[in-house]
Amino acid sequence: MSSSPAAPAEHQQPRRPVRFGIMGCASIARKLARAMLLAPAATVAAVGSRSEGKARHFAAENGLPPGARLHGSYEALLDDPEVDAVYLPLPTSLHVRWATAAAARGKHVLLEKPTALCVADLDDILAACEAAGVQFMDGTMWMHHPRTVKMRELVADQATTGDVRVINSLFSFQADEEFLHSDIRVNPDLDALGALGDAGWYCIRAILWAVDYELPKTVIALHGPMKNQAGVLLACGATLYWADGKIATFNCSFLTNLTMDMTVVGTNGTLHVTDFVIPYEEKSASFSMASKSKFAELHKGWDPLPSKHVVTTDLPQEALMVQEFSSWRGPCSSLRPPFLCGERPLPPGARLHGSYEALLDDPEVYAVYLPLPTRLHVQWATAAAAAARAKHVLLEKPTACCIADLDAILAASETAGVQFMDGTMWMHHPRTVKMRELVADQAITGDVRVILALVPDGSHQSDQLPLICCELGVVRSDGPSEKCHRPFSLVQNSPKPEAGSIAFNDKVTVKCRGLLDRC
Repeated sequence: MSSSPAAPAEHQQPRRPVRFGIMGCASIARKLARAMLLAPAATVAAVGSRSEGKARHFAAENGLPPGARLHGSYEALLDDPEVDAVYLPLPTSLHVRWATAAAARGKHVLLEKPTALCVADLDDILAACEAAGVQFMDGTMWMHHPRTVKMRELVADQATTGDVRVINSLFSFQADEEFLHSDIRVNPDLDALGALGDAGWYCIRAILWAVDYELPKTVIALHGPMKNQAGVLLACGATLYWADGKIATFNCSFLTNLTMDMTVVGTNGTLHVTDFVIPYEEKSASFSMASKSKFAELHKGWDPLPSKHVVTTDLPQEALMVQEFSSWRGPCSSLRPPFLCGERPLPPGARLHGSYEALLDDPEVYAVYLPLPTRLHVQWATAAAAAARAKHVLLEKPTACCIADLDAILAASETAGVQFMDGTMWMHHPRTVKMRELVADQAITGDVRVILALVPDGSHQSDQLPLICCELGVVRSDGPSEKCHRPFSLVQNSPKPEAGSIAFNDKVTVKCRGLLDRC
C-alpha cells in the first residue's frame, strides 16, 4: 500500500517540545534544568518539590519559563497532564518508588545515576517502564558527547586499537568537611553506595563501554576501602577479569584531587582521556590516541607520537543527553514508526494519548498496531480485541512467548469478530506469490522434502542461507538484495547449475535474492 508523500518542510507542523517535570530540587537538578532550556526538543513544564515554596524558589533561581507549573508534592507533579517526562534527581533510595510511580502514570523516565541501590530495584524500574510502554534513560551525560562517538570509532577500529586487553578508569574529587558530614551521598539512608555509586558508576560505565558491554567473569574488590563511621564508602576500587584474559581496574574516591582518567589499551593502540566525565571546557573536548607505538632510536622517545583529537559541540553534553531522550518520543520498542524519527509527521488531527488504555478506548480507532515487547502481547492484544473495544489487531512478530498465549490472542479476536494479522512483511510482497506458484508446480519443483530457513544475524553475513529442498529442485536465498525489485532466477533441468546455486538430481534450481530484506 502506498503512502502519500510527506509535505514540504515549510508546511510541516513543528514538533512540540517534550514537556519535562523535574522531581526534586537537588543541586544536580539545576544543571539539568539549564540543559532542558538549551535543548531545542525539550522544555521545563513543571517542578515538584516537598513544598510549593521550594519549587517556586527553584524556578526563579534557574530562570524557568513563566508558565512552568509549581507543585508542592511529587504526587501532584506525576498527576500533571501537561508533563510528558519526569527527571528524577532524588536520593538513590527513593528511585524505585518514584520511577515506578512515574512509569505507572505514563511518564517517560530520565533517572539520575546511580539508578538503584541493587539489581532487583533496577529490574523493578525497567519492568515498570516496559509494562507502561514509556522510555527509560539513566543520566550518564558523557555517553552523549560527540567525543564519545569519536572515541568509539577508534577503539572499535582493529587497525588503530586492535583487541582491547586492559582498561583503567579513575574518578575522584576532594570533598570538603561539610560534604563528608552532611551530603546525601554519605548518608546510609539516602545514598548508601557512597563513592561507589556516585563516582564509581562512571568508572564502571567507562570499562563496560570500552569492552562493548561484555560482562566480566570475575570482579574482586581491592583491599582496604575507606568508609565513614556509618559504613558508607568514601574510597574504593576493584579489578575485573574476563574469560579471554582482558583485565580492568577502577578507583573512585571522595578524598583525593579531582581526576577523571580513562585509559584503554589494545594490542595495536592506546586511548587516553583525562576528563572523561566532565570535559575541561563545555564546548570542546579532547583525547589522545597512540597507535602502533615504538621506541624511537636509542629509546630517546616515542615513534610515532600520540595523536591529539579535539571534538567540538554547540551544546553541552547534558543538553545533548536531554535532546536525545526527547527525540525518542515513543514507547520502548526497536520498531519506531517513521514519524518518531522525523521522517513523516502524523496528520494534524491525530490524537495523542498518554496511556495504552486511553488509546484502546478511543472510539475513532478501528485497528491497533502493537510493536510492544513480546511478553506484553497477550495482555494488550486481548485487551484490544475484547468485545467492549473490538479493535482489529496487527501484531508485531514474534506474536507470543508461547502457544498458549497465541491461542488466547486468537480466541479473543475470534470471539470479538475482529481481524488478526502478524507483522511478517515479506509474506505480502508479490515476489512471494510468484515463488509460491513455482514451488507449488509439480512439473517445476515436485514434492517439497526439506525446508531450511536461516536468517543471517545483523553482525555479519552468514553462508548458511534460506533454502527449500524439493524432490526436483531447490529454492535458495543468497542474502539481502541491494535493490528494491528483489530478483530471483529459475534454472530448470540444468546439468551445470549457476555458480553459487544448488541443484538436486540435476533437475531444477530456483535462486532467490533478498528473501527478508526491506527497501
